[in-house]
Amino acid sequence: MKTNINGLRRTLILVGSIALAALPVKAISIPTVTATGGTFTYNGSPHAGSGSATGGGGEVLSVTLTYDGTGATTYGPTATGPTNAGTYRVTAATPGDVNNNATTSSPAALTINKFNTLMAAFGGTFTDNGSPHAGSGSATGGGGEVLSVTLTYDGTGATTYGPTATGPTNAGTYRVTAATPGDVNNNAATSSPAALTIKVMCTISVDCNCDGSCDLNEASCADCNGHCDVGDAKPSPDCNNVCEPGDAKPSP
Repeated sequence: MKTNINGLRRTLILVGSIALAALPVKAISIPTVTATGGTFTYNGSPHAGSGSATGGGGEVLSVTLTYDGTGATTYGPTATGPTNAGTYRVTAATPGDVNNNATTSSPAALTINKFNTLMAAFGGTFTDNGSPHAGSGSATGGGGEVLSVTLTYDGTGATTYGPTATGPTNAGTYRVTAATPGDVNNNAATSSPAALTIKVMCTISVDCNCDGSCDLNEASCADCNGHCDVGDAKPSPDCNNVCEPGDAKPSP
């Protein structure tokens, strides 16, 4: 026969109707078990919650954690913390011991947000050669992964062009922008634009004073126009009509 006196369970041993002994038996406690989640940003590594269990005498009990997905996130149940962006919950459980019952906590929310993708676009300076000139771009995810990018070109200043995915051909000033659609762990993003310039290519100068360089912002010059022009640096009545290597001005 069992009874409860002053908070203690007692077992009474009866012989006939006489109680021979009353042995005190301590009641088993229900431990306090809690789970803690949190909010994280995707970085390619698992994200763990935590948990605790405290027995009736204040003693710390062992716990195990279990994770599963919530909402649109499919995951677990598993003892491994989640890695991918999504919504989850973590639950702590203790097996108890001789003095404390096995108990499971209420679940705690754990969220992993998408990473804001790192973007870059690269332009450059080119010489007009009749072919398109391309820039480049990059997109890097939270775990260091390389994401797909698309490039868009448009003109700047007095240059009218695009927007288009085709690199420009003609001399002018442009900009190139990189964009990524992102993925399950990384946000869609667009880079800041990068400058891309195409200069005019000069083979025979129409405004060269035989000084070995091109004028009027021409990109490059291999030789002069073969004769002395009015306004040249030092006109000579007996110019040899040929620009020779090393000539600094018209040759007498």
